[in-house]
Amino acid sequence: MNEILNSFPEVIKIYAVWNTGAVTIDDEDLLDIDRSLTVCEHSVEFAWGYSGSGPAQFALALLLRYIPKEHALRYYHTFKEMVIAMFPNGTFYFTLNIREHMARVIRHVDGLTQQELF
Repeated sequence: MNEILNSFPEVIKIYAVWNTGAVTIDDEDLLDIDRSLTVCEHSVEFAWGYSGSGPAQFALALLLRYIPKEHALRYYHTFKEMVIAMFPNGTFYFTLNIREHMARVIRHVDGLTQQELF
């Protein structure tokens, strides 16, 4: 599991615009919805702050940015529930410790202890 966690940077900056559904990562890259739609189509736009189809697409797209499809498919629903659904409703900009959150998701899904994970 350590190789999965090491695929993620320690932190990312997320700028998400509610009225357009646009999500920018690290002040430069627009999160690619198209790739995530070829893997699993929940929604044609990103959303956050609740548990639904738009947040599922956001979670999948974000995980696909860093890890292979088979791992993203395993973890994205839990990532949606534990992370994306907790984002504030509306437009936001903040820094997310993605590696720490992903460690929690992996422990939850795979039932691993902290020692087994690292």
